[in-house]
Parts: sequence; structure tokens; C-alpha cells
Amino acid sequence: LFFVDGPGGYGKTFLFNIILAKVRSESNIAIAVASSGIAALLLNGGRTAHSRFKIPIKLFENSTLNITVDRTFRDITEVDKPFGGIIFVMGGDFRQILPVVIRGTCSHIVNACIKSSSLWRIVQIMHLTIN
Repeated sequence: LFFVDGPGGYGKTFLFNIILAKVRSESNIAIAVASSGIAALLLNGGRTAHSRFKIPIKLFENSTLNITVDRTFRDITEVDKPFGGIIFVMGGDFRQILPVVIRGTCSHIVNACIKSSSLWRIVQIMHLTIN
């Protein structure tokens, strides 16, 4: 489980596209997903997570996504390891945006952040530092 951290413009998307190309060139499966359509368009073969995995999205103000990616991949692979033993490379910039929690307090927003997940302790963080 990896997380690529870096400010906007430091090459996260470029790095992800290189990783995708390398994995695919070795005849392995690499699935590129993003939380937004704009971000998905920037990834080679990228799609939104809800589109790729057919996650139903109800467009109501109080909707929440009641699916846990970790648990889903453990169920699919029948492997009781984080994310079913599948290598995950995530990325982002916590300096740019936090999760949206409608009518949430600062505490609710922090708790919704991936850094508050019990899985965060096993994530290997890589920092991009040169623009």
C-alpha cells in the first residue's frame, strides 16, 4: 500500500501514468481510478471509481458511500490481507483539499480523511519534492 504525496504540479499524474505503462507492458493488470472525472481523464485508461466498479451513487445531499474498498477486495480475492493483497498506489495532496462532509465539524472532516483510517499505519508514503 503506497501513497504518493506532493504539491500540485510536482508530477504525481506523470508518475502514475509511467507506473501504469510499466505494469501493463509486463502483461499485468493495472486499473486507474480517480474520485473525479477530471482526474480520471488525466490517467491513461482512467475512469472514476464509481464508474469502474459500478458503485451506485445516489445524488442526494445526505448520501454517503457505504462501501469499504479494503473489505471488498478481501472478499473478491478471498485473501485476508489489506486490500486482498493487491498492490495499491494512491496519491494526492492534503494541502489542496480535504474530504467533503456535509454539515460536518472540523472533527468530522479530519475523521473522514484517509489519514484517520486504521490502514494508514501500514501505508508507505513517498514524497515528491522536486518540481
